[in-house]
Amino acid sequence: MAGIEAARGDSHWVSPQRLLAEIRDPRTTPAMARRFYLNQIVAEEDKPFDKERWAELVNGWALWTGRKEPEAGRLITLGFDGSLTRDHTALIGTDVISGYQWVVGYWEPEELPDGEVRINVADVDQTVAYAFEKWSVWRMHADPFKWFDHLNKWANDYGEEHVTSWSTVLYRKMAFALAAYRVAMEGGALSHDGDPRFAAGITNAHKQMKNFQDDDGEPMWIIQKERLDSPLKIDSAMAGCLSWTAREDAIASGAVAEEEAGVMFI
Repeated sequence: MAGIEAARGDSHWVSPQRLLAEIRDPRTTPAMARRFYLNQIVAEEDKPFDKERWAELVNGWALWTGRKEPEAGRLITLGFDGSLTRDHTALIGTDVISGYQWVVGYWEPEELPDGEVRINVADVDQTVAYAFEKWSVWRMHADPFKWFDHLNKWANDYGEEHVTSWSTVLYRKMAFALAAYRVAMEGGALSHDGDPRFAAGITNAHKQMKNFQDDDGEPMWIIQKERLDSPLKIDSAMAGCLSWTAREDAIASGAVAEEEAGVMFI
């Protein structure tokens, strides 16, 4: 509070209590709070997610036992963000009841028997099949970019109600989903398996500010790589967000009793 009062100077019409409430809002990152409310110069203020907070969210049971996947039959959601040649491809699962996230599959372009360097699509298909066979998949949100035919196949194989196209270039929709994902991190609603590929995606993400605001008038953003040709990929972060959004939809639909949400998987 002393810092807020010092930063506002002689602007006595500004309420320190209101500013403090805005700082404590989970949507306000530490960098935003320091820059906009305390007039401090902050490095990496364009990062949407706090990598230190992400590290704190590693699921203790998964870390201790080494068991990364929930038991068979659990109600889960999936998020898929894919490429074919340049970027990586990620399939992230979320346990609906506990909010635990883990890497179901992760692929980098590789040289295949035909000599081309691309994502191993057959392996992706097998992993999606594995997920639907092992768990009760309530829904998979998948970005259709370059994977439209595969999404149609998966919808045909596993049911249109379980596989939905979620375009990450619908910016307003994506911005609200990402904001909710960050709130879940800041509030500790989710945990994860500690996979370094997942952590890298979260850390590598940068904000791309958009020209629209949320209901409170706050500027909104989506995520992007630091540059178009960057080797630092963000596919796991995008897939994690899509999986989390599907989990929120599952809870909102009544797929689980509200009081059950937040129970750790064992």
